[in-house]
Amino acid sequence: MRQFNRTNEQKLERRVIESLSRQALIDRLSHYGFIECGMMLTFLHMICDVTLGVGELTYLRDKIKECLNEHDNQSDYFNDLRKLYAHLDDEIIYFTTFPR
Repeated sequence: MRQFNRTNEQKLERRVIESLSRQALIDRLSHYGFIECGMMLTFLHMICDVTLGVGELTYLRDKIKECLNEHDNQSDYFNDLRKLYAHLDDEIIYFTTFPR
């Protein structure tokens, strides 16, 4: 039974890592034309490795929050950006609570 649980944990972790990969984040952020998003895209292209660490995730979360604070008018246009902010925040909490 433990092996089954471990395998499921590994699959979940792999899915989370893939959804927060550099390319996945580039794809999601490229839909927005805000200066903050451009800064994040430059950061992802120039600084980040394929898999991001807590520091990179924190920078991106904070930049998304800055963008939302400045531009979000609560329209559906910002739904994915809000979801991405929440996802990044959850993963930062997870990785700092349960370090590898």
